[in-house]
Amino acid sequence: MLNPQQAYLQTAPVQYQNERDILLKAGDYLSYWGNRILISGGHRALKASLSKIEEGLRKENLIWETYRFTGECCDDNIKKISRKAEDFGADIILGVGGGKAIDTAKVAAEEADCYLAAVPTIASTCSATSAFSVVYTPAGLHLRSHYLPSHPVLVLIDPVIIAEAPEKYLKSGIIDGLSKWYEGRAVISGMDDPDLFSQSALKLAELLAGEIKKYAHSSLQSCRENRAGSSLIRVIDLNVFLTGVIQSLGLKTSRGAAAHAIHNGLTVMEESHDILHGIKVAYGLIVQLFLENKAEEEISELVSFFKKLEVTPSLAGLGLRNDPSLLKKAGKKAVQEEVMCRMPEKVELEDLLLAMERTEVFVS
Repeated sequence: MLNPQQAYLQTAPVQYQNERDILLKAGDYLSYWGNRILISGGHRALKASLSKIEEGLRKENLIWETYRFTGECCDDNIKKISRKAEDFGADIILGVGGGKAIDTAKVAAEEADCYLAAVPTIASTCSATSAFSVVYTPAGLHLRSHYLPSHPVLVLIDPVIIAEAPEKYLKSGIIDGLSKWYEGRAVISGMDDPDLFSQSALKLAELLAGEIKKYAHSSLQSCRENRAGSSLIRVIDLNVFLTGVIQSLGLKTSRGAAAHAIHNGLTVMEESHDILHGIKVAYGLIVQLFLENKAEEEISELVSFFKKLEVTPSLAGLGLRNDPSLLKKAGKKAVQEEVMCRMPEKVELEDLLLAMERTEVFVS
């Protein structure tokens, strides 16, 4: 059997639309892929979107059922949704919500052998446009990355729904998107002859970083005002679409490095489970820069950017305990992560713990 991580190189979902009231046209778009749709999403996500989705499906006489998703993207939830899809005879699973809901729907669609479409109701990750899911235990401990043979076939985003969601989700997506530049740059520095795809991904990641730094603050202000302004729409496309394209193109460079490995390591700390993905990645990015021995001026610039977003990238800033035994446990998990192995030089536990210690002193 082909390994999707190695065998597939893709760039984007088949269709992507980010416009007001697009969900009223959901039936027009989904009918191309089938007639029976299983809608799977969390309570808040469905409350924000379901009435418009159903109106769109009704116009095209499509048949649907709704499943209320709760908890983590874990094997138990994947099985529940895939079985529901099989029992219903679904042609399409429509994942609605944030990263956990959509990641779960993606793997469930693969297991049920049906198409996957997505309606992100927050712009916190590129889950809706990527060809892999992050799987956790039911308790929230990072378990594995699950690579998929194809992207979602359709992504529909109503920016008004994103504007009405809490700004913390947009902030998380901004930081997660930004990580593609810092992590990709680190990985490619260790490659003797980067291929065309790696170089293209890094160029896009550099563009993404510049655009994010330019529009982050105005997009967050727009979100605070519950207003789908031009900067917010632009940042949604950066967080959801362009980040997914970079991740897919950068097969060897843009699927994570030390910052995401550190994020995964932090999941051994139960109190970290309520901290959004991107916020933990912010901490991981600063630790990574210390691992790379980057100039303090560059590190200070990134810390300042995060603080202007009201994110303090340290254990204290995240509200996590600076407990040596816990940090050693987190560090052991981090250095063993697949994505940590993409760093240009092998990261030893002692090196990581020292970088974490330096981060704590520098950021405070």
